[in-house]
Amino acid sequence: MAIAKKTRATLLSPSRWWRAIRGWTLWKDRLGCGLLLASFVVTAGLFVYVYLTYSSLPPLVPLHYNSFGQVDLIGEPRELFKLPVIGAILLLGDLLLAATIHQHERFAALLLLGGCLFAQSLLFAATVNVVRLA
Repeated sequence: MAIAKKTRATLLSPSRWWRAIRGWTLWKDRLGCGLLLASFVVTAGLFVYVYLTYSSLPPLVPLHYNSFGQVDLIGEPRELFKLPVIGAILLLGDLLLAATIHQHERFAALLLLGGCLFAQSLLFAATVNVVRLA
């Protein structure tokens, strides 16, 4: 029983996880780190943009438009924070997946990180458009 507790404690120790994260080959790839950093900057910028424009928004904002350009979803301004949260979740998921596959397939990991940056940019553009039209 004591061995099982020790093993479980070892698996869950923070120092073990930090050593594993530092050992990822992704950190040695300049392009991968650049794509990751750019995605992080866009995501952080999205949080800052929504925070700074929040006070100037009306009580109800159009959140979605149909294919004819007509509003089909209206909500409170706080719902705009969903977009940066989605971006952060996407960034975390892509980071974990890219770091996992990078040691075996560098191109796939870079493609994943590039796609993440593209998706973050689309989220930023969508948020700016919603705020601009509010």
